[in-house]
Amino acid sequence: MHHRSLAFKLVLGGISIMAVPLAIVGTWSTIRSSRTVQEITSNSLLNVAKSLAGTVDVLFVEELKMAEELSVGNTTIATATKVAEVGTENAKTEIDHLDTKLANAMKQIGKGYEGIFVSDVQGQIYSDGVQGGYKGISIQDRDYFKKAVQTGKPVIANAVKSKKSGKPVVPIVAPIFSPKGKLVGILGLIVKTDFLAEHVLSVKIGKTGYAYLVDNTGAMVVHPDEKQVLEMNILKISEMKDIAEKMLSGKSGLGEYTFKGIPKQTSYTPVPSCGFVVVTTIPVDEFLADVHSLRNAIVITSLICILVAAAGVFWFSRSLTRPIYRIISSLDDGAEQVSSAASQVSEASQTLAEGSSEQAAAIEETSSSLEEMAAMTKQNASNSGQANAMMVEATRVIASAGETMNRLILAMKEMTAASEETSKIIKTIDEIAFQTNLLALNAAVEAARAGEAGAGFAVVADEVRNLARRAAEAARQTSNLIEDTIKKVNEGSHLVNKTSTEFSQVSDSTRKVGELLSEISTASSEQAEGIQQLTSAVAQMDQVTQQNAANAEESASAAEELNAQAAEMKHMVEEILTIIAGSKNKPAAIQVASPPKKSVKRSASQLPVRKPMHAVASKGKTEVSPEKLIPFDEDELKSF
Repeated sequence: MHHRSLAFKLVLGGISIMAVPLAIVGTWSTIRSSRTVQEITSNSLLNVAKSLAGTVDVLFVEELKMAEELSVGNTTIATATKVAEVGTENAKTEIDHLDTKLANAMKQIGKGYEGIFVSDVQGQIYSDGVQGGYKGISIQDRDYFKKAVQTGKPVIANAVKSKKSGKPVVPIVAPIFSPKGKLVGILGLIVKTDFLAEHVLSVKIGKTGYAYLVDNTGAMVVHPDEKQVLEMNILKISEMKDIAEKMLSGKSGLGEYTFKGIPKQTSYTPVPSCGFVVVTTIPVDEFLADVHSLRNAIVITSLICILVAAAGVFWFSRSLTRPIYRIISSLDDGAEQVSSAASQVSEASQTLAEGSSEQAAAIEETSSSLEEMAAMTKQNASNSGQANAMMVEATRVIASAGETMNRLILAMKEMTAASEETSKIIKTIDEIAFQTNLLALNAAVEAARAGEAGAGFAVVADEVRNLARRAAEAARQTSNLIEDTIKKVNEGSHLVNKTSTEFSQVSDSTRKVGELLSEISTASSEQAEGIQQLTSAVAQMDQVTQQNAANAEESASAAEELNAQAAEMKHMVEEILTIIAGSKNKPAAIQVASPPKKSVKRSASQLPVRKPMHAVASKGKTEVSPEKLIPFDEDELKSF
């Protein structure tokens, strides 16, 4: 089974803790913002389209009424009736009189019209209000003329190119009936598309969005690009075929389409009086630009946080594992030295078998040395216990750091909530701005109807000022929320600083662990000195022949216990290496930190004699377990 190192696990865990919440919050915020912005944009587009459709409808209704009023004028009826009866050559006086009347009407209605004309029932124009500019032109082939003759009702025609000027116009025609009710002619009112464009194109939608007008055949009537008027038909554009059919269905709606490779959001509303359709559109990338900026900021911030967290955890893991590697190296070398010393004790035991009675005193010193070694070993165990306590404290500090990070996440959630409130207020401002625009449009329509006597404009202007005050109030609320968001960001920064301080405490605890384990190394060295004295005492046993067997047995038993303890220590070192480095093999850090090994093998005659600390009460065989010499158990190692 392949084990990962402690440093790898800490880095991976730190990255996961940072990356997963950031990814979830970032994705949710981006999706939520996109949906909200798209919904607001769609509603705004639809409202603007409906407003423009209402404006265009009012204009066409007014023009239709004007055409009807002119067609039922006494002069118009009299002239048309006489022409129908005697022809144009015999009605020149009446035609001149009608020309004058139509010319006066042109002066009154303004520059939004190309002209006014009257034709006979064969479509031949014989009178106009533009100094004869239309006379002699035949409109017999025009669909609107045919429809007016067939139905006997006023007709608002689709946009066509004027036979007089070649420019796009919208003809509005009304039938002329004689006093006896017979159709005797057609009166036409030619509206310039420029007049419609002034109203439709006056509305600005974002930076690049715009509105345009198409007739019931899909032909372009009003467009920001004048070259497209009457040259473009939305039904003939493959990318817009589906949405174009919906636009011409006679119902309002929303949709999306691609035009010249640019995805666009659109809304459309029909004009009831003529069947034209007002369309508003804006590129998707434009109204989602802020959302994309938010998404990019979240991604960049998340990556920076993850990199900083990974670097911090990596640095922390390195500062934690390096001292532990040095301690493991010392423990491993100590185990090898203990094993070597045990071999020397075994050699000394063979020498004791040939010794003399003086070996009794040497055995007492040997026993005293062993007791000192046991005391040192207990000291090592005590230090190891303190090291374990330090590690428990380090664990508590890390848990506290986790709580601090949780508080940081909570602060970020509060920032998100504040942002949502900001979004609502901005929505209010947007709605107020839209209504202000509508009132401005209504004011323009009112002024157009009333002419110079625009009494109703004052009421509308007053309502505009009220809406402006509401917009200012919403802006102030937005400013307050943004300030609150900044405060919460500062709080998050404070929490991160606190986390850094707690990680410093962990570093101090690990340093103390290194100092305690250094004491363990010192005690192990003293153990080696005791073993040397034991070897010296065994050399003296050579003179005491009567006690050779008993002394040799005890020495052999001690050597076995030391070997067992050395093997246990090596096993413990391997387990610690598996936990820290992920492998039982020594990493480079341990190999570099290991001190040079010195041979401690000596002959029995070279072992120094150590004076006993106290007399041995019993010389019987005593079995000492490895657990009593160095009381490390499985649970302590795991917690370490």
